[in-house]
Amino acid sequence: MAGKGYVYILTNPSFKENWVKIGMTSKSVEQRVAELDTTGVPLAFEIFAKMRTAQYVRAEKLIHKMIDLLATEKRVRKSREFFNIEPWTALEIFEDVAEVLDDAEIVQLSKAQDKATQKDSADESMSETGSMLEAFWGELKRYVNDKAPHLMKFMTHTNAPRNWYDIGIGEKFCHAVIGVSVMHKWIKIGVWAHDNKEFQDLFVANKKQLEKALGGEMDVGGNKCLSMYTYKDFDLREREKWPEAFDWYIEKFPLLRDEMHRIAKAYVRA
Repeated sequence: MAGKGYVYILTNPSFKENWVKIGMTSKSVEQRVAELDTTGVPLAFEIFAKMRTAQYVRAEKLIHKMIDLLATEKRVRKSREFFNIEPWTALEIFEDVAEVLDDAEIVQLSKAQDKATQKDSADESMSETGSMLEAFWGELKRYVNDKAPHLMKFMTHTNAPRNWYDIGIGEKFCHAVIGVSVMHKWIKIGVWAHDNKEFQDLFVANKKQLEKALGGEMDVGGNKCLSMYTYKDFDLREREKWPEAFDWYIEKFPLLRDEMHRIAKAYVRA
């Protein structure tokens, strides 16, 4: 099997807002950033996100194709790796592509995102989408604390501008996931089961029970790791409807958690 490489999202403070470079490398992304730091670029590139996979050539082609399908004018120049797209939207596309590869792992978020979570970096600019995502997760915590304080022990996420969060439920091979997509206009909740085929098969075998408990169909994805999600239409830009999303999470999470515990116990007994 070929060695693993990376597909990356790079930003640059000297570029126009929401211009990103999306490329691939067989070396480390840090090495690639150093190579790109030439006299032709005023400031150094910054790593926003990177995906590690043996199928990095295929992954880059899929990502470029998906962006071109959004709109041909998203590519800054034909046959170049620069796109006029929010890095948060590019990261969502990375997540979509990772779902169809059997070994893909998004291994690091950007320094820019890390800075966005630090109080002493208030002067750092953030895109509109990034600001909304950060505010959404912060409001979720406050809402849960007010409406369902018994669930606060699960709200361990930081209020960073991310599209999803993992929620540990005390099981070894799986955790719950909540997410929101600006591009696809949905919220989601579901299961992420780690690299244990027997355990994953048990979740798939219990798909109907999970769907009955959650009251909606679940999409099954992933290969090495299993993902099973149910979705609800939701537009993050309609801020007045955020409480509806929070109520949905509050309703569905305990149901999902209980089903996950039941399935995990069945696996232990087997």
